[in-house]
Amino acid sequence: MKAIFRILVLSLLVAPMSLVAQTSDEIQLGREIVDTQKKMMVMQKKMVVLQNMDMTSAEKTAFWPVYDSYQKELNKLDQRTLKLIKDYARNYEQLTDDKAHQLISEFLDVEQARIEEKKNYLKKFEKVLPKKKVARYYQIENKLEAKASLELSQEIPLMK
Repeated sequence: MKAIFRILVLSLLVAPMSLVAQTSDEIQLGREIVDTQKKMMVMQKKMVVLQNMDMTSAEKTAFWPVYDSYQKELNKLDQRTLKLIKDYARNYEQLTDDKAHQLISEFLDVEQARIEEKKNYLKKFEKVLPKKKVARYYQIENKLEAKASLELSQEIPLMK
């Protein structure tokens, strides 16, 4: 999963720069590869959750729609983070104090929004699963998020 995540991040960061010299067929193929990689990551994450949650059939039926909705909201926040990373990459060589402040402010806004989504969905998950299972799910989600964050942070250089 680490390799897939690294390829995804790098392809998303480099794609706009490399599109200039490519034909439309090459661009389309690149997009299809990225889309396939994203889908694989989503499926791998679902498998990790499924393998680590001991849910009854009824719980699974109720859980997955809430999970999918939650993941869509998290994906929106991930897109904001990606936009922030791209902005940082564009400005890395000549980063000003004002730009650095803007970047960290936006980062904190995204993190705050992520916390708000977690709180919001806690109630929704508790409607479909016992609280102990919800806590377990949040542990799994937290571990996956920490792993992805670590992998991403290893690819992003510190500010000069």
